[in-house]
Amino acid sequence: MRLARSACTLLAWTALAGLLAPLPAQSAPKEIVGYYTSWSIYRRNYQVGEIPASMLTRLNYAFANVVDGRAVLGDPIADLQNFAKLTTLRLAHPNLKILLSVGGWTWSSGFSDAVLTPMARQVFASSCVDLMVAHGFDGVDIDWEYPVSGGLPTNITRPADKGNFTLFMAELRRQLDLEGIRQNRTFLLTTTAPASPTIIDNLEVAKIHPYVDTISLMAYALHGPWNPGFDLTGFSSALYPDPRSLFAEPARSLFNVAAAVKAYLDAEVPRQKLHLGVMFQGIGFAGVSATASGLYGLYTGPATGTWGPVYFDYTDLEQNYVGKNGYQRYWHDAARVPWLYNPTAAVMITYDDPRSIREKAWFTKTAGLGGAMFWELSGDRNKALLGALHAELANVVALRAPVRELSLAAPARIDLLVESDAARAGRFYYVVGSLTGTAPGLSLPGGVLPIAFDQLTWMSIVSANSPLFPNTIGMLDAAGSARAGFNAVVLGPLPSVLAGMKLHFAAWVAQSSANLTGEPSNPVDVFFVR
Repeated sequence: MRLARSACTLLAWTALAGLLAPLPAQSAPKEIVGYYTSWSIYRRNYQVGEIPASMLTRLNYAFANVVDGRAVLGDPIADLQNFAKLTTLRLAHPNLKILLSVGGWTWSSGFSDAVLTPMARQVFASSCVDLMVAHGFDGVDIDWEYPVSGGLPTNITRPADKGNFTLFMAELRRQLDLEGIRQNRTFLLTTTAPASPTIIDNLEVAKIHPYVDTISLMAYALHGPWNPGFDLTGFSSALYPDPRSLFAEPARSLFNVAAAVKAYLDAEVPRQKLHLGVMFQGIGFAGVSATASGLYGLYTGPATGTWGPVYFDYTDLEQNYVGKNGYQRYWHDAARVPWLYNPTAAVMITYDDPRSIREKAWFTKTAGLGGAMFWELSGDRNKALLGALHAELANVVALRAPVRELSLAAPARIDLLVESDAARAGRFYYVVGSLTGTAPGLSLPGGVLPIAFDQLTWMSIVSANSPLFPNTIGMLDAAGSARAGFNAVVLGPLPSVLAGMKLHFAAWVAQSSANLTGEPSNPVDVFFVR
């Protein structure tokens, strides 16, 4: 809707702006990390030259294998051909960092032996550094799927993997730093990490993070057709839990993006070091009953995907499935993700689309995470998903809320941090609230503020800079930032009927104090909890 009738009110806010002295908040550019696979050059015919490098900050090349305790090229023919093209890509995009990723789902069997003893860890780390240097990479990404348990049934695993992985990352960090001293530069060390709570417990997360530059959270494939006859269809990558889920605990509450991120933050991983992983593929279940349009239904096995069982490239879904050939798209308001179902084919597909990717980008900014990672480039040839991710994360106006839960029994202040950059210093901003979500949004000159206009929106306008809505109008400081808030303390205990409901907030940064034309932030969801 248009905000025509309240535009004058919004402009009148500028009279208050000069009275404010907002506290500084920190902001940093968001990383966008994409995987490129060596096998993309074969049946997929997705070549290095097609990589949209201008939309990435890092590229992870997958994968080097682990053989006899050493990192080695996984497919020398494809690798050497691709490495030459990656050199050309880097010359055209000098700010792009390209890392060599070691392991992956198929090649994680050798990790346990390679990190078993101090000597083994030293040799393995040395081989990673040697391979990185020999082929001109900017760092190493370790993708062990998984220490202790999980992964392929043929993987070698030990209980000692948990501590040995930490010791290996310390050794690899040490050797990368020594190589950096020799070359007078810095080499990156990153790792991909699981989102399932049962597998997270097999990592010493609090001990590992000091050694790495970033941790990419594989917040996908949380449900899939792994156990036909004993399991239900579900979402691969729900943003939030579904309170009506038919899964037992912990799957009901913890197999979702928000819970996985919380687990790593609770383990004291710095927010800027954590990257939210998304997948540019759908996961298909076959033999699915029509119960609830295919959601939470029994299934008989994996569906046939784009290149084999289970997985569907998003481009394939976009072109051949979404609203086509008997497949209906559904949207889940609680989980914030879509799914497809074809009752005739009895196939249910869980996936991300541009809308859910956009909401995950908003979540990334809300939580103050370092950025996003995705698997993998060939699944999104039209850049529909990457375009949505880039559009949201490249927009440096962000609204962040370190705490996103509001106790009904003991309401507290929720800080709402407006963060941008020095180029926006001194610009007029305002923060408003909503009870009714992020669609269709308020249409303003320059963009759409992603909340709906309702009674709370009006209240947050007329009560701006009140004890309930402190510092919600003002001027950005020299860093292009401000600290606003929603101070629920003044409301006292809240009614229990609000449990499970949420508030939405978003910010607008205008071009100047005299012109509403500007740009929106992401929305922030704040949940009422008992």
